[in-house]
Amino acid sequence: MSSLRERRRVRTSDNIRKSALELVQQRGLDNVTVESISDHSGISVRTFFNYFPYKEAALLHPPVCFLPAAVETFLQSENDLIEDLIELLLPKVEEICRDREALIMIHEISINNPKLLALTASAFQDFDKAIAALIARRMGLPENAERAMHIAALTSATIRVAVEKWVESSQGSVAEFITRMMRNIRTVFDL
Repeated sequence: MSSLRERRRVRTSDNIRKSALELVQQRGLDNVTVESISDHSGISVRTFFNYFPYKEAALLHPPVCFLPAAVETFLQSENDLIEDLIELLLPKVEEICRDREALIMIHEISINNPKLLALTASAFQDFDKAIAALIARRMGLPENAERAMHIAALTSATIRVAVEKWVESSQGSVAEFITRMMRNIRTVFDL
């Protein structure tokens, strides 16, 4: 269970992100400032910078950080790799996807803003590297092993497609889409 401080921090971060999304959708990214986001959120500029280093960061999802216990479970498991990846990644993806409308807004805003698109691509690269490092450790391979990087890239692409399909469908849970598509990795190349 999270502490009151952690819950307040998440609530404030969500409020800032929501304000930034609303303002950027209304005015465009270039016409929104940290000051306007702060005013709209009911916080000071200083508080904004306690949560985000720059305005575009408020429009991005936070970096994925795994609980040490989840990492240890993943690394020590001898079960099916795909099932263990689902178990490791699903809680974080569900956390990011808890607001479908915000996901849609972020996607629409990113498409029209090259800087935001580049930041999103960079975040996905960081995610791929983190997953590849965990897979490599689990398999006893060097951190930059081709096989681990390939599995991580395939996993990341599968999650992106699953989330996109979930947003488009407006039915079912993101967990259902991710689980189904991750399990389909085994057979996706059956031609």
